[in-house]
Amino acid sequence: FWMGCAPGDRWCGDDEKPRHQVHLDAFYIDRTEVTVGQYRGCVSAGRCTEPRTDSHCNWSESGREQHPINGVSWHQANAYCSWEGKRLPTKAQWWRAALGDGDDPYPWGTDSQTLRMRANFEATGTREVEYSPAGVSEFGVFEMAGNAREWLRPEQEETMQAPSVGGSWQDPEYTFSTEWREALPLGFANETTGFRCIRHVEP
Repeated sequence: FWMGCAPGDRWCGDDEKPRHQVHLDAFYIDRTEVTVGQYRGCVSAGRCTEPRTDSHCNWSESGREQHPINGVSWHQANAYCSWEGKRLPTKAQWWRAALGDGDDPYPWGTDSQTLRMRANFEATGTREVEYSPAGVSEFGVFEMAGNAREWLRPEQEETMQAPSVGGSWQDPEYTFSTEWREALPLGFANETTGFRCIRHVEP
């Protein structure tokens, strides 16, 4: 599939040039962001540590078991995926799952008029996972746009930062873009960022 800037994209960053084809081995990706309830299982097993409990963090809020876990650092997200026998996705894997084969700007296609119905941006908090079937990608993956930003695997092994992509409930909609991503310290955790995991398909 193609990654990088679409022809004529004047907002394209230098790190997204030139447009290029990427070949990936087959993989499975979680259909939803990891939920509070799922993460609680890892904590109960002694393999994960508790996340932050600041304002808008879901861990200590009642009735949030089906909301995405947030307030987790990259280290905590990585520990959970390892516990499940999985890994955090790379940038290429994540965008493949989000946008499929085409050049459409959103998981659901090109329709920007219904974005607020399909994705949770500039809101008052997270929503339950799978809240909007109208927002799924062509592979049936939920909430790739909005709700919680998602940690990715760093592109270099020896690094102190990792990408956070997809935009969150607190962000403007333009943060869902292949050209927009924020590298955050691995120990950083706040109310906007969660994650999902991938697993390689055995040959």
